[in-house]
Amino acid sequence: MRSIYRDLLPKFGLIAAQDEGCSQFLAKLGAPAPQIFSSLKPAADPLKVDENNLNFFRTQIGARNVWVAASTHAEDETYVFAVQTLLSDEADRPLLIIVPRVPKRSAEIRDRIADVGLTYAQRSQNERPGPDTDVYLADTFGELGLWYRVAKIAFMGASFGGLGGHNPWEPVCLGLSILHGPATHNFAADYINLGRAGVAELIKETPEATQRIAEKVIKAMLVTDNGDRKNSNAAQLVSDARAALIPLASQLIFLKAPSP
Repeated sequence: MRSIYRDLLPKFGLIAAQDEGCSQFLAKLGAPAPQIFSSLKPAADPLKVDENNLNFFRTQIGARNVWVAASTHAEDETYVFAVQTLLSDEADRPLLIIVPRVPKRSAEIRDRIADVGLTYAQRSQNERPGPDTDVYLADTFGELGLWYRVAKIAFMGASFGGLGGHNPWEPVCLGLSILHGPATHNFAADYINLGRAGVAELIKETPEATQRIAEKVIKAMLVTDNGDRKNSNAAQLVSDARAALIPLASQLIFLKAPSP
């Protein structure tokens, strides 16, 4: 199989990698001179939102604080529901919006929420989060842009249990800080850079993880933003990441240009 790549890869006018590890792997396959650029993820437009839905849920939630657990799997939910159980004892307990990676798991997730004694409402059943709702199960596709906009902080799924993590740039592009577990190898360079900038924070998979996440969520709730975005570093980080892609765009344009 490698012989096929050694014949094929030298025919490309440009071979781009997003980090040193990818570059070395491509070189082993036969790429003659892979170049390292930044991730393409921050170049995407922010997730869209239906403004009517956004206004409705902001009114429905009112002054209550919100945190979102995005693209979760069962391994993440063990921690997330334990965190919300702790937070439910707070005087101004926040609302957890959980967005499972696979919405068809909703029955399983409902059972887990009930097992830990939390109350819930379900988006796919057109239920609304009320003042006594602990968890809002957002078991629909294509609405992360809505949930990120009503939240103050996000926990990124697939980062516990060794699954490798999901795209961190979607919440960051909307100004959110993020929390994540140790398994982020699907976006290793991205999580490292976001961590260095103070936008992402690693929660190690230890017995103290639940308490650590709860503390970080409570801290985020104390920030008053009057509807503005939450992390002042996020906008600059996204801007810098997009600027870093200009050399790649220039080379792609050059490759596309017709020969004289």
